[in-house]
Amino acid sequence: MRKIIDETLTNMFTNHLYSKNYMFYAVIVGKCKIVIDNETDFPAAIHFDLDHYVLTINTDRFSKFILVKRMGIIVHECLHIIGKHIQRFKQTGITIDVNIAADCSINQLIDKNHLPDGVITLKYLNELTNKKLQPLQSAEYYYNEIIKSKNENENDENEPDSSHENWEKSKGDSDVQDLTTEKIIQDSIDNTIKMNGNLPKNIQSQLILKKSNNVDWKKTIKNIVASKNSVKIPSLKRPNRRFGDRSDIKGYKKDRKFNILVVLDVSGSVSNKASIQVLNEIKSIHQTFTRLSKLMLVQVDTEAYKPTEFTKKTNTVERKGKGGTNLYPAVIRAKKEKIDYDCLIILTDGFLSEKDINNFVKDKKKVPVIWIITKDGNKANNILNSGICNRFSIVKL
Repeated sequence: MRKIIDETLTNMFTNHLYSKNYMFYAVIVGKCKIVIDNETDFPAAIHFDLDHYVLTINTDRFSKFILVKRMGIIVHECLHIIGKHIQRFKQTGITIDVNIAADCSINQLIDKNHLPDGVITLKYLNELTNKKLQPLQSAEYYYNEIIKSKNENENDENEPDSSHENWEKSKGDSDVQDLTTEKIIQDSIDNTIKMNGNLPKNIQSQLILKKSNNVDWKKTIKNIVASKNSVKIPSLKRPNRRFGDRSDIKGYKKDRKFNILVVLDVSGSVSNKASIQVLNEIKSIHQTFTRLSKLMLVQVDTEAYKPTEFTKKTNTVERKGKGGTNLYPAVIRAKKEKIDYDCLIILTDGFLSEKDINNFVKDKKKVPVIWIITKDGNKANNILNSGICNRFSIVKL
């Protein structure tokens, strides 16, 4: 029974006709638990179980499709994961309208020749709503259009069979599901690139948009810090496991050494209130996870000012800048002052030059960079939104 699944995934990985567009999805499947259940009414479905996704496949139904359509079915389920459809429609409930909207959104990203007959298409939804809807929109957009159309027309037209009943099996904390999904996506991107594969062009913009708009920067920092390997610290308060009766021999406790460098844009349009709010959040997260590390701050406009340590006693920041914006000198200053860091956080208004951003891309210290764009900042910065560096996370307050 498993043979048909393995054959499909192998072709997605290695067949030169398909691997360019499908390797990425095969990597995602590799991060799911695969369950075979031939009693289900669908060829494949996904749900979330505490800390991982489960891909359920009815091999009797799945095997009736030709190879390209089996791959299309797999891609369809992967796109539900990438789109976070289970989480996003948790409050709404899994209704037929949700099913149609979610399927319409993702089926546009799959080669129509690789989809089974009778699936939900944009053409079908245009006919259902009697409108010309915009292509390549979110599931919420299509859901709202369906609801509006029903309210206006009381359209009772027969709807196709589109069921995601397996989503109802999902269980677990929503924050854990979000973090798990983000990690699956990022790991799959990294692994695909390592294997000389390509990200499918038809979803690159979707991934970049998701990364730009939906990243919770506090979760991102927590995830990065928590992933750092812990180190052992000698402690007299903790007994030594090997010599439990010897109070003079130190035991060990675990902690993480994780230094963060914050670059604060003080060119004028980043308010004091926004600066202090974000810095205090970073300080709180940092102190929760580690007491060994330093949180360093460099203020910069067109020049970088002397770095200062942001400690638990720091409640205010004396702003030093007043001019234009050129942020990379802060990194140069940090190197000159021999400041080590494992993560770079940049609080800015987003009005940046291409040359300045590219300096961060080319920086030899390959650490995660979190760009936090202030509320009134330039959220349409095309350079940052272009996904030029996979170490970047772009967050808008």
